[in-house]
Amino acid sequence: MGSPELSLSARQTIGDPAHRVWVSAATACEMAARFRIGKLPQAEDIDVNLSQYLRKQRFEALPISLEHAILAGRLPGPHGARSTAC
Repeated sequence: MGSPELSLSARQTIGDPAHRVWVSAATACEMAARFRIGKLPQAEDIDVNLSQYLRKQRFEALPISLEHAILAGRLPGPHGARSTAC
């Protein structure tokens, strides 16, 4: 959680044991896809061991139902994007 891309407030909130941190299955899908196409080459270990990393950081998998996925797929993307990715 030492990422400079996160604000100090975000790092403190995520690091606070009083807060639950949820990670979507869509995040795992996006990471794996970006690793596969070479846009995230440093993520090889994470791609293989994501569940272990989540447990180590006390992050929880966000349960997503089919209904959630369908509703999310209906949301407009940024700038009219027509992506069919996770």
